[in-house]
Amino acid sequence: MIKNICLILLAADSSIFGRMGIKLPPLSIGIISSYLRQHGFTVDPFDLNKRMSECYSDKDIDGLEQLFEKDKIFDYVNGNNGNFFDTYAEAMFRDVDIDKYDLIAYSIGPNLSWLQTHSALILGQFVKKRYRKIQVFGGMNIGNIVSFSPVYDELLELYLKNFPYVINGPGEGVLVKLIDALNRGKDLNHIKKINGVVFITGDGKICSNPEEKKRIVCPDFDGLELDYYYNYLNKDNLDETINALYCQPFLFTPKLQFPPRKNIGRYEQRLVLPYVFNFGCPYHCAFCAESAASSSTPVIGKVDEVIDHLQTLTEKYNTPYFIFINNAVNYSKKYIIDLCDGILARKLNIYWSDCARFNNIDADILKKMKLAGCKKLVFGLEIASPGMIDRINKQIDLDFTRQVLRWCSEIGIWAELEIIVGIPTETEEDFEYSVDYLEKNMKYIDYLTINKYRPMPGSLMFQYSGRYGIELVQGHTYEENLQKDREILKKKQNTGTYAHLIKAFQFRETNGRSLQQVQDDTEKRYSHMMKFNNNLLLQKVKYYMRKGYLSMKDISFLSREGMVP
Repeated sequence: MIKNICLILLAADSSIFGRMGIKLPPLSIGIISSYLRQHGFTVDPFDLNKRMSECYSDKDIDGLEQLFEKDKIFDYVNGNNGNFFDTYAEAMFRDVDIDKYDLIAYSIGPNLSWLQTHSALILGQFVKKRYRKIQVFGGMNIGNIVSFSPVYDELLELYLKNFPYVINGPGEGVLVKLIDALNRGKDLNHIKKINGVVFITGDGKICSNPEEKKRIVCPDFDGLELDYYYNYLNKDNLDETINALYCQPFLFTPKLQFPPRKNIGRYEQRLVLPYVFNFGCPYHCAFCAESAASSSTPVIGKVDEVIDHLQTLTEKYNTPYFIFINNAVNYSKKYIIDLCDGILARKLNIYWSDCARFNNIDADILKKMKLAGCKKLVFGLEIASPGMIDRINKQIDLDFTRQVLRWCSEIGIWAELEIIVGIPTETEEDFEYSVDYLEKNMKYIDYLTINKYRPMPGSLMFQYSGRYGIELVQGHTYEENLQKDREILKKKQNTGTYAHLIKAFQFRETNGRSLQQVQDDTEKRYSHMMKFNNNLLLQKVKYYMRKGYLSMKDISFLSREGMVP
């Protein structure tokens, strides 16, 4: 009988080169641990990022490069010797008593990292050789490998031919059903009928069942080495702490992780907790991976249940600091009002940030959100061309977006804006609309995230590319993306920052720009947009230095890391 479970989060490059911004305990591990424990299983979670940071550094790049060498990995997983991989697995499993567990479950994500994705295969083969335990693989990178078919089919086949239990999508419910089937002696044919399971059919085709539904779960981080996720916060200056956590966390990386020694007594170690209570989106923006009609129905946590979870988490882990990871906290006006009323009624005294829509909001709601602890909202504007807004089905009113930004500024909620450059059929005139929008509204914007458009499976633009005047082109092969990230690793940089794993497709315009012209225009426009971001960062740096929140030592660190111009 399967009763004792070892739950493993694979390590990413950031554990070698240093994590930027806030440290958060892994939400996926918290959710799966909680759900399994609710169903009577014993779970020991391990975050191998901590093991990686203890065992390897940027001085070990020559060896770690092998995790980006396809032929060596395939040979090892297919049964050939690999001394480095054995040594690597032994280091990752240090202090993990594999013999005591009935099942090993691997969470491969949330970083877009080949190091994570390949490490799972290495560890899986190591356990298969020495322990012969039941092993299950899932996580965001499995989902990406499945979604970007056929680019990574060879890699997925390697998983499936060596390890029969692979999950795509939310894993907690699938894992419980899978274990139940195994405990009842069901064979692989039965298991292949479970939602979320990925398998190879009798004729050699890869099949991925519809994903299991998402669930609202109160995460349980017990069993993790929680000191690894502590942030140093100024206990004597709440304003500094709030700025560090919510306005510009990347700028505060040095202080959050290494506070000044001469004032160490002013800083306390506290957890900042991630939490999610809604999934999915009803708006179907054409560029978004969740836009297709086949996307799952949004799952929204009941307000009373969400409030219960927040109270449990803040009391259990002694922290008022949260990062909500929802598609939009203001799913509806009634929902956000009820949520804030619940937080205030329970007197939770928490602080939080989240993503939000420009829809379903007004000044009174923003004031209530502020009272309920909201410190920052992230809005997806994407582009400020009226024609393109209609074309991508963004469903926003530009005049109203400007009003919302002004309200946030007046009320005291920081506003982060997300912009996408290079959306299909974007003209220079369309781009200038976005430039003009930023020039006129930057004083209300506290942070900018500039993204380059990528064709994403599951989006309307991907599924019905012809409707949007584009033709999809496979951009880079599995081997090419690996080589790009290997070269970045050799430069002692975090490959996950470049997200090559999802840069599998590009496009040309049917009656317009060539592939090369699209790439050239996107790079030029991205560089232009980054000037806004750089100016904003410099303003914030000067402000924080005047306040005494950042020192020249902090700025030197940020400059070395390329985080400030």
